[in-house]
Amino acid sequence: MGRGADRVRSFSVAGRRFSVQGVGEDDSYFRQIGGRFERKFQELCARVLGPDSVAIDIGANIGVTALIMSAFIGDQGRIAAFEPGPRIFELLRRNVEANGARIEPRRCAVGSSEGSMAFTEDSAYGHVQIEGGAGTTVDVRTLDGIVRDLGLHRLDLLKIDTEGFEGEVLAGARETLQRLKPLVYLELNAFTMLAYGRRDPLSFLRDLARIYPHVLRVRSSGQGLRLEHLTGDPDQIALTLLHDNLCYCNGINDLLLVPDAAALARLDGLVAPPGPPHGRGLRRLVHAVGLRLARA
Repeated sequence: MGRGADRVRSFSVAGRRFSVQGVGEDDSYFRQIGGRFERKFQELCARVLGPDSVAIDIGANIGVTALIMSAFIGDQGRIAAFEPGPRIFELLRRNVEANGARIEPRRCAVGSSEGSMAFTEDSAYGHVQIEGGAGTTVDVRTLDGIVRDLGLHRLDLLKIDTEGFEGEVLAGARETLQRLKPLVYLELNAFTMLAYGRRDPLSFLRDLARIYPHVLRVRSSGQGLRLEHLTGDPDQIALTLLHDNLCYCNGINDLLLVPDAAALARLDGLVAPPGPPHGRGLRRLVHAVGLRLARA
């Protein structure tokens, strides 16, 4: 596993403490874990999951988000977590076992068709090689096939973080999305979508806005989780999301796809119109320097 493989970090969820092993203290993702890690995702899970809920985590990595979801389900609930990389999957399996969590870890990638692909393992940034390339050969399943095999008749929350492969996951989940109508929490990463998924982010977002009647951008405010409801035609929604993703979010932010009005109503109090963009990185630095100069 490399240096620091036996190091453990802890985080809290709804009064419960989880401890996880990672690839080492020199790993950028592992170093972030602590406190109320993934706070926005925690707040969403607290709202939409209950004792008998069913959830699926695609791109589960070492198990942090699956463990978060497990804190909000009871003995009647069910969580399946998917991770294709052999080294990371072993950490996922260990972390599930060590925390006594009700999670079913499964080693495979999830895509648009059944088969196998090359996978580059890189901590939380591992990705499928759509156009060949070096890597570990991993099995690929469709979500529709997985749901049939698991015998699921309910799916409350589907979380997808696959480093640019999100469109392929959704393409293999059409039956599941139509029949079970889960909330879909996914990462929008413009770089990985272009570099690894070989997909145009604008076309991807346009397709989402056509399929899903409610596309929400996940943000936080002083009051906690804020879900910004994007409205307009699909082209307008896609352009707004991509513009803000590239210009204000360093190319990475999360979206929540809501299938119908009934599901949207369950999020009452969290949903608001889009607020002003929030700068990060260079824009934030420029803004801060400008304020200092103005006050000088």
